[in-house]
Amino acid sequence: MKKTIAFCATLLAAAALALAAGPANVPDLTKSSLCQEGKNKGKRVTEVTTDMNLGPTGLRGWIWAEQKTTATRDARQILVTAVDSGSPAEGKVHVEDVILGVNGKPFDSDARRALAAAITAAETDAGAGKLNLVVYRQKGRTEPVTLQLKVLGTYSQTAPINCPKTAKIIDAACKSIVSRIGTGAKGERPSLGGGIDSMINGLGLLATGRAEYLPLVKAQAAGVVAIKPEQDSLCTWAFGYRNLFLCEYYLATGDKSVLPAIKTYSLAIARGASNVGTWGHGFQVGGVDSGYGCMNAAGIPCVISLILAGKCGIKDPVLDVALARGIKFVQPYTGLGGIPYGDHVPTRPSTATAKARWRRWRSTWSVKRPRPRGIPRSHWPATYTARVATPAITST
Repeated sequence: MKKTIAFCATLLAAAALALAAGPANVPDLTKSSLCQEGKNKGKRVTEVTTDMNLGPTGLRGWIWAEQKTTATRDARQILVTAVDSGSPAEGKVHVEDVILGVNGKPFDSDARRALAAAITAAETDAGAGKLNLVVYRQKGRTEPVTLQLKVLGTYSQTAPINCPKTAKIIDAACKSIVSRIGTGAKGERPSLGGGIDSMINGLGLLATGRAEYLPLVKAQAAGVVAIKPEQDSLCTWAFGYRNLFLCEYYLATGDKSVLPAIKTYSLAIARGASNVGTWGHGFQVGGVDSGYGCMNAAGIPCVISLILAGKCGIKDPVLDVALARGIKFVQPYTGLGGIPYGDHVPTRPSTATAKARWRRWRSTWSVKRPRPRGIPRSHWPATYTARVATPAITST
């Protein structure tokens, strides 16, 4: 009995140490910014996954994330990858520094979320705009660094609606977008551009409802209409966001000049859907997603744009079929946390009720979420196999 108790105690102690240390594959960025194991061993972490903006600090940073879910819950460090000129961090934080914590303490939870909470607190009147960081320098010393942020106040209970702080953030974002537009000289854009980021920026300006931005948004719409919609291995991304922007633009302005383009993009998107209402990086081939399967990040904008196209008056049986399939595929994600990038288990939600539903749903994953690619046909449920036999949408 004593041996059994001692053995159990040893196991519990080992488990506690493992939990405190976190997953073994989380790198210690103070020692090396190179991957220490797996197929990417020896590569710099930023070559494997991308970095991200760190709010109003003027910094970009790399944060460890789970490969399948991109969740950062186990990250406790942030590697600085860029510092904007003229930002609060210029001259105080440098590339290759590692942010270890805030307010004199190391991160003891998700570093990304903890930093965001510290920024929110600093921006209040009580915080006086002071963001206190714990920074590890590459020369081996750890120092406190204080960044002076703008005081924006506190989010209202109804944020982002009727929220003075949200209004200030929107004002700053719009000014930043417009500041990039110029004559087309070096370093300037003659317009918002035709990329996905440009569609999002255009939607942002449009959403303000401010007349001062309407000429710029109208020019953006004309530019999108002028783009020849060519289908390639990544066309789902461009088509979905362009159509989304054009639909919102028409619904806000009533400018009928964009309707032909909306119809063209909508029909192409509908015909590009798989037989189960998903989209890959490119359009379907033989009723199955091209590339390596379903990409929710590209497909959901397509579904939304088809809904909006209907509100714009675009009617066609092809659209009805594709939209019905798309909605049927997406709906089960409701209330289950973040929608995954591809056809995977959704990101774990935060509330207890949603977590319980998430666990039940995950246990029946292969039945409730048949995947168009990525699992053997023998594992496909009968309902999915029957749908695969349905011909792809080809009507005109």
